[in-house]
Amino acid sequence: MSNQKKKILREYKKVLETETDSAPKTPVATKIEEDVDQPPSTIKKSLQQLYEEKQQEIQKQRAEIMRIREERKKQFAEKKERRKQTTLKMLRKTKRGQPVLKSQIERMLGKLQKEDINDPHPADE
Repeated sequence: MSNQKKKILREYKKVLETETDSAPKTPVATKIEEDVDQPPSTIKKSLQQLYEEKQQEIQKQRAEIMRIREERKKQFAEKKERRKQTTLKMLRKTKRGQPVLKSQIERMLGKLQKEDINDPHPADE
């Protein structure tokens, strides 16, 4: 290292010493502080390692977001398919053009059973 770089590093260390008394150290600041004493090749490697760790973290977050997005898409498609089937059942007609009441009655019964499951003990009035 040249004398000018050494002088700058000494001044930097002095500034850090005065600041450490007043402010807590962050993990990155401590990592950089440790790297100041090392030769430039190891500093570059440690910075490269920090960069790679950060990129891996970002990659994990992106993968999680994509997984959630795919899950929502799948749920939406399932709901859409159920609605389509329900609509087709409700629109069925007899050969004389009257609606098929069986599917309508089944739907009402399903709703009542669902309400009964959600509220097993209704309040007596």
